[in-house]
Amino acid sequence: DEKTGFLVRLHDYRKFAEKISLLCKNHQLAEELGQKLREWTIRYHELKNTQKIKRKIYQDVLEEKNK
Repeated sequence: DEKTGFLVRLHDYRKFAEKISLLCKNHQLAEELGQKLREWTIRYHELKNTQKIKRKIYQDVLEEKNK
């Protein structure tokens, strides 16, 4: 999505090499993407955050079952 990284089609080695080359040449872009990916990962995959999400899902399922 070019916010946290690049999406490349499976087996598109040429495009993959282009993106790797771009990141190697543009250290600022690599740093920015890395920082944004880190923030996204913490937000959506940190244990305390995923526990809140799972708890909400379980509560919703139980409420739906009890209707």
